[in-house]
Amino acid sequence: MRFDASFSYTFNFIPTIKASLRGGVINITDEDNVINRYCKINPNNTNKTIEVSNKSLGMTPNIIFRVHF
Repeated sequence: MRFDASFSYTFNFIPTIKASLRGGVINITDEDNVINRYCKINPNNTNKTIEVSNKSLGMTPNIIFRVHF
């Protein structure tokens, strides 16, 4: 389970130039989320396999500032 949040705010610098500010946080709860799981052969013992789990990013904040002219 994952919880994300974001916001967006648009405003005018001057009447002909607009700007927008956007931000968000991905995976606020910092949960370990498995997005892919597979098995591969153990290089030390070819009779056994190793399970590999790829996980998503932990808590990741981001911010974007754009100027539209």
